Amino acid sequence: MSRWRYITYLVCVALLPVAGAGATEPMSGDSWWQGQQLMGGYAAASDPYAYAAGPAQQTFGYEDYASCGPAIPQQLPTNCGYFFQYDYLLWSVNAPRVTTIGDASSERTVNVGGVSYHFTNSLDTSWIGEEFHSGHRWEFGNQGEQDGWIGSVLYGSYEESLSASGVNFAPIDPYNLLAGYEDLNGDGIDDDRNGNHVFGRYGEDLGTPDPPNGFTPPFDNVIDQAAPTDVGDQVLYLVTFGNFQVHNTTTLAGVEFMYSHRTCMSDRNQWTWFGGVRYLSVEDQFGFTATGGILDATSLDTTVHNNVVGPQVGGRWVHRRGWFSLSAEGRFLAGLNAQRGTMTGQIATNAQATGLNEPAALTATAFNDAVSDEVFSPIGEVRVDSRYFINRFAAFRVGYTGIYAGGISRAAPKVVYELPHFWLSNTASREGMFIHALTFGFELNR
Repeated sequence: MSRWRYITYLVCVALLPVAGAGATEPMSGDSWWQGQQLMGGYAAASDPYAYAAGPAQQTFGYEDYASCGPAIPQQLPTNCGYFFQYDYLLWSVNAPRVTTIGDASSERTVNVGGVSYHFTNSLDTSWIGEEFHSGHRWEFGNQGEQDGWIGSVLYGSYEESLSASGVNFAPIDPYNLLAGYEDLNGDGIDDDRNGNHVFGRYGEDLGTPDPPNGFTPPFDNVIDQAAPTDVGDQVLYLVTFGNFQVHNTTTLAGVEFMYSHRTCMSDRNQWTWFGGVRYLSVEDQFGFTATGGILDATSLDTTVHNNVVGPQVGGRWVHRRGWFSLSAEGRFLAGLNAQRGTMTGQIATNAQATGLNEPAALTATAFNDAVSDEVFSPIGEVRVDSRYFINRFAAFRVGYTGIYAGGISRAAPKVVYELPHFWLSNTASREGMFIHALTFGFELNR
């Protein structure tokens, strides 16, 4: 026996004290189950798959699988008692539907300094990727000869972010809050942009004084009398942030408990059926902080909670051959998803309305919003795993887990960028979420 296998064997025996469990040197292939003193009291006589009665059930131990009837060829003994399983997940979630950071319908052609161009939003959410991140899954339970129970806990979270400068932003502006007056000649009054000799909010130029009390052309650009505000002198200011920090965080957490029933091991194959209840939480956070420009110090924080709960059924197939085993598993949850979205933020914290060369009516605004919904969320899960046993009760495992969750709401697509405050739409609430995970772990007495 190799040094590595011997050292591994000793470590596992030290970590898995089982009362009354004798240990002898394991053999390769199907002969693992042979020998006069197989671990746990099992003994092979003339048939390598026959076994003698073992000790009673114990914590992280096993008992004689008597309910399956007498020993028959091709039947392997199956562990009973409490079991534990841990998987490290290298997991990825599909990105939410790509949406513009800003309002696409508010993009327009502008003329600045005699140059016309199309002003568009600089960013969308395509930077939210599908990279792999770390997660964890713990599974535990107590399996009798045929009936038992299974519990499972799942957790994983990851954040992605983007930093940018010179970010154009075009919000919905139904009240023309981005409109204002400009003073390009530096005389301290609004410029007469439409050439009607009324200077915005400051008054009217009647022409050159011609006593007594008369005015004649030429006009001298001097205010001679008050006049109604000329809104025709307004310009719509463009929003360009100097610095823009945006982030998205997705967190998965779940708990499930199920009753299990398994068949006898036959021809190295075994089936387990289970049913119970499952809860899955999908939390999606999206937000940004932006500085510079006429909307200086604008921030947003949006969180959407998906709380899916319902009955779950599933099945598991295991094929064992010597030191190795292969399993495939499927689960289905018919879930009710209680969704809730919340939003907080502030717009143009440093804005000073009524000034020159900036929006005339825009003021700093704090806001919050919330929406809720209830939708049907079916969840399907498949697992494929392979195991390498280092002794009767412990094995290393590697595999794949795939999960599809329907009716999931994501944060970024729900934001409506409208002045004077942003708000949440309740229409983008039924996206499909695909989760892929490579799993690496170990199990005890499974």
